[in-house]
Amino acid sequence: MPEAFRGEVAAGYDVRWAADALARHGWLLTQDGRFTRKERIPALGPGTYRVYVLTGGAAGGDAP
Repeated sequence: MPEAFRGEVAAGYDVRWAADALARHGWLLTQDGRFTRKERIPALGPGTYRVYVLTGGAAGGDAP
């Protein structure tokens, strides 16, 4: 979720800079030129939500 990305992942950094750096390294999936993607999250209810999607590479695993 955007709030978690700003407060946890990008804490202390400019959010756009952090998202760009992660995307350039293949650790953040983008969509339509945006750093967030529209995803269905069943636990949050119907519809889609704009979220940041990190790959496994961001956590030290294999990317995507």
